[in-house]
Amino acid sequence: MFDWESATEAAIRSRGETPRFTRLAAQLPALPSAIRLDLPAHAVEQGPLGMPSWSGIVAVLQALAEKLPADPGWRTEGDVL
Repeated sequence: MFDWESATEAAIRSRGETPRFTRLAAQLPALPSAIRLDLPAHAVEQGPLGMPSWSGIVAVLQALAEKLPADPGWRTEGDVL
């Protein structure tokens, strides 16, 4: 799980806007196992909703690739997993 909202908040505020995301439980602390992203402002589209730009999507994919193990721990033979 990525903590996208926290990663985009600084970029949105730097543009003079107030973030407007829908959080299920805003009063709860961030999930400790969530992957934290360090995003530049250009990775977040304009506006208060914090939608990712193409570079934001690339940043998420790169973070995901870094977190996944190189050896998946499974294999396939024929059509059997």
